[in-house]
Amino acid sequence: MSDVISVAVAQSPADLSGPQARLAWLTAQLTQLESGAPDLLVLPELFQSGYNIGDKVVDSAEAPDGPFARGIAALARQYGVAICYGYAERQGDTLYNAAQCLDASGQQIGHHRKLLLPPGFEGDHFAPGTGSS
Repeated sequence: MSDVISVAVAQSPADLSGPQARLAWLTAQLTQLESGAPDLLVLPELFQSGYNIGDKVVDSAEAPDGPFARGIAALARQYGVAICYGYAERQGDTLYNAAQCLDASGQQIGHHRKLLLPPGFEGDHFAPGTGSS
């Protein structure tokens, strides 16, 4: 086992419409990296839904083990890469701006709800978190 970890950071296009388009984009990126996939891929805040999308964020929000997370887990397993991504988390009627990290086997190894929300889009749509879970 190596003491070196390779990390890649990816920025998705802002005009991707919806979670399925974002998974398709991510699949295309991972396919290009397949022979040299990093150990860890870090994706943007609210990657799953898109940022500053107003009330549409409610439609994309889901639980940490929802369909989008299952899609990310499948990609993590297929390409042997840990993936950290931001998403709109739903817990009952409450939404959080959250981040989740899945290891290369697709298992959750980290989860965090954003603690401090700026005014505007985030403050209007999300509740502040209380730390890592």
